[in-house]
Amino acid sequence: MKTLVASFLLATLAVLGAEDGSITGVVRDEQGAPIAGAQVTATGENSPTPLSTTSDAQGTFHLASLPAGDYRLQTAHDGFVTGLSAVISVAAGAQVAMPVTLSRPPAARPQFEAAGVRGLIDPGGYSASSNAAAASSLIKGIADIKRTGNDATTPAETSTPCGLEPALKRDVEQKPESAQASLKLGEFYLAHGQEAKALPILEHARSLNRTDQETLEQLTDAYLRAGRFDAARQLLTSSVVQERPAMYRLVARADEGTGKFTEASHAYQLAADQDPTEENLFGAGYELILAGLPRDAEQAFAAGLKRSPRSLKLLIGLGSAQFLEGRAAESIQTLLRAVDLDPADPRPYAFLSGATSTAHDDAERVHVAFERFLIVAPDNPRASYYLALAMLHEPNADQATNRSRIEALLKRAILLDPVLPDAHFQLGVLYERQGDYQAAAQELEKELSLSPNLKEAHYRLVIAYRQTGRMDLSAKEMQRFREAQERSPAQKASMGVDIDQFISVLGKPEGKAAGGSLCPGDFP
Repeated sequence: MKTLVASFLLATLAVLGAEDGSITGVVRDEQGAPIAGAQVTATGENSPTPLSTTSDAQGTFHLASLPAGDYRLQTAHDGFVTGLSAVISVAAGAQVAMPVTLSRPPAARPQFEAAGVRGLIDPGGYSASSNAAAASSLIKGIADIKRTGNDATTPAETSTPCGLEPALKRDVEQKPESAQASLKLGEFYLAHGQEAKALPILEHARSLNRTDQETLEQLTDAYLRAGRFDAARQLLTSSVVQERPAMYRLVARADEGTGKFTEASHAYQLAADQDPTEENLFGAGYELILAGLPRDAEQAFAAGLKRSPRSLKLLIGLGSAQFLEGRAAESIQTLLRAVDLDPADPRPYAFLSGATSTAHDDAERVHVAFERFLIVAPDNPRASYYLALAMLHEPNADQATNRSRIEALLKRAILLDPVLPDAHFQLGVLYERQGDYQAAAQELEKELSLSPNLKEAHYRLVIAYRQTGRMDLSAKEMQRFREAQERSPAQKASMGVDIDQFISVLGKPEGKAAGGSLCPGDFP
C-alpha cells in the first residue's frame, strides 16, 4: 500500500512539474563576454512572488518552476545598468531561451572646453568686432537647423504603427536567438523615440550577429539618442564599419557629442564626398563653427554651395560664418540672397535680423526684405517683429510717423504671440526713447517676467523706475541687474560658455516629443 501511495505522489509531482516552465540563458556584456554573479529575477503576472537566481562562471542562469504566463526579467550586476527584458511568454512545461546583454552605465558627458565657441561669442575673444548677443543667436539658430537632420537613420514612425508591436514582441519571444527579430523590435521602439526600451533589445541583436551593419547602425543611433556618445564612438571604432554616408553621419554625431568638432566635420565631408546632400554639406560647415573656425566653416559652406547652389540652409550657414568672422556687410549680402531665394520661407529672416543688429550700409534693402516678409506672412508675429526691429535701427526711427508704425508693429507681434522673445523689451526701448518711462517700465516688467536674466532689460528698468520717482524699486532692480551680471558666463574668464544650446546632438528636433510616443498595452 505504501509503495502504491509513493508511486501516486511521484506521478502527481511529475504532472505538476510538467505544468511549470523555465527560462534559461547567458548574461553577457556589450562585447559578448559572459558575466558571472549577475542576479536574474523573473516577475510574472501569474507568479505570486518573483523568482531569482545568479549566473554562474560562464554567465549561464536557469529559472525553473515558473507557472505558465508572461514574465519580464530584471538583471542586475555591480558596474552595469540594470536591464529589463521584453515580455517573455512561458508555456506549460516549456523551456524558453533568453540571452541577456548588460551595458555599462553611460559616462558623464564631457565638459567641453568650448574655447572655439567662447572666442566667437565672447566680446573679449578674437571676434570682438562681432556683437556677442547676435553671434550667440546665430550659432543657436544654425544648431536648431542642424538638429532637424539628426534623425535620418531612423525609420519613420508612420511606417511602424503601434499595431505592429504585439507581433514583433511575439516574434522575439518565439525566436530569442534570432538577431533579425530583435533588430526589428528594437527599430520599432527607436522609431517611436523610446531609446531606453530599444537599447537592450538592439544590444541583444548585436550580441547575436556582430557583422550585421544594419544592427550596428541602429544600435549606434540608439546610443546617440540616449546621450551615450562615448558608447557610440567606442562601438563604431571597435567594429568593422562599411564606408557609406549613413555610417559617416553616425561617426560625426558621436564626435560632436564628445566635443571632437573638427573630426565631426571631417566625417560629414566624407559622407558628402559620396552623397552630397544638404545635410552632409551643412554638417561639415557647422562643426567647424563649433570648433571656433569660422573662416574654415565659410570655405566649407561655399564649397557646398557650388554643389548645391540653391540651398537655403547653406546660404544661412555661409552668412553666419561671415558674420562670426566680423564681416557683417558680407554676411548681410549673403543672407539677403537667402531671403530672395524663397521670400515665403521664414528661416533666413531671423539670421538677417541678427546680422543687421550691427552697423551696416544695406538698411534700405533689408527694410524691403522685411516689408516683403510681412506681405507674404501677415499673420506671422515675427514678420511684424523683424520689420519693427529693422526700423528701430534706422536713422529716421525717431520721426513721428516711423515711431507710430514701429509701435503698431510691435503691438501686433505681441498680439499674435504674447510670449514672443524681446518684443516687450523693444517696445519698452521705444517708449524710453520717447520719454514715456511709465509705459517703458510696464513693457520691461513684462519682458523680465518672460526672460528674468536679460541684463539690459534690468538696467533699463532701473532707469525707468528712477525717472518715475520709484527709487526703492530702482534700487532693487539694480541689485537684480548685478546678480544677472554675476551669472553671465562672459563676465568671468574662468567660466565656460553654456555650450549645450549649440550642440545639435543634445536636443531633439522640434515637434518630436521627448521620450517618444508610447503604444497602448506596454508591459508595466
